Amino acid sequence: MAKETIDAIKNAEKAAEEAARSAKAKAEDIVAKAKKEAEETKKEAAESIKRREEAEMQNAKASSDALLEKKVKEAQEKISQLKENVKAREDQAVEAVLKALSS
Repeated sequence: MAKETIDAIKNAEKAAEEAARSAKAKAEDIVAKAKKEAEETKKEAAESIKRREEAEMQNAKASSDALLEKKVKEAQEKISQLKENVKAREDQAVEAVLKALSS
């Protein structure tokens, strides 16, 4: 009976050791999977941020291009007005000189 008790205790210890090894292996698997998922989540977040930044840069460039085009058009219109003013004053100056000469 004592031998049976000792054998039962040894078997229980072996079972406990096996359960501990199994639990440790499962825990290591869970930690490894969690690390892998965390890395994947981190990578996805970085890619999402990169895509968002690229979209924002494209929007900013489009806005900048539109503003530049508007300002160039405004400048061209101003130049045309100034040329018209110069031409009108030039014609007036020629007339004034001719009038002065003929007087």
